[in-house]
Amino acid sequence: MFPKEEKRTMLRKKAQCLIRMKNKVIALFAENSPAAHDIGHISRVVKWTRIIARSEYPQDEEIRFLSRMAGWPHDTGRTVSDENHWDYSGDILLDWFKEDSFLSSLSVQHKERILYAVVNHWNDEANDFPEAIILRDADKLDSFGEIGVKRLVEYHHGNEEKIMRGLRLHYQMKADLKTKTARSIMEQGNLFGPIKELQRNLLSSRIKKLKLT
Repeated sequence: MFPKEEKRTMLRKKAQCLIRMKNKVIALFAENSPAAHDIGHISRVVKWTRIIARSEYPQDEEIRFLSRMAGWPHDTGRTVSDENHWDYSGDILLDWFKEDSFLSSLSVQHKERILYAVVNHWNDEANDFPEAIILRDADKLDSFGEIGVKRLVEYHHGNEEKIMRGLRLHYQMKADLKTKTARSIMEQGNLFGPIKELQRNLLSSRIKKLKLT
């Protein structure tokens, strides 16, 4: 097989794997759509992985592919449980790697790297592979902006105490952004503005004024 033909075959196979992964995730979330972590969230995270990977690694098609492959299933475990959902996501992914003809054809190295990114997408010290870092930054970006505010309120069912605690975590998430691209998106899009505004409004509504008589 000539090099160009071989490359086309490889790209076609990767495209088929991405489509298969996407379709399996969509089917799973059609049966169970967790609060604030629905297929809309998944799709936006995949979009951010594509943008970040393309900017950070413009010449590395493999990292771009693996980042998107990890983006689709990263929250599938939430259809089972919110607690330690990343482990359930890993279990689901392992089953798919065994049972699906397209996904099972991936190399062992590719499967392991995708799994690493998925089961560690909560852990900011898991930096062995670029796609793990890219996925975490992409996931964080969907926690900011107007969509981030909407997701936060939805996730906590409007409970102000829980929302306040969640807002404090957003400051840590912002500080933990690793890639230059994600930090630039955050700054240029003023994505932290709505988070600060929500916090300011909640705090302002709780100001107490005491008078001594």
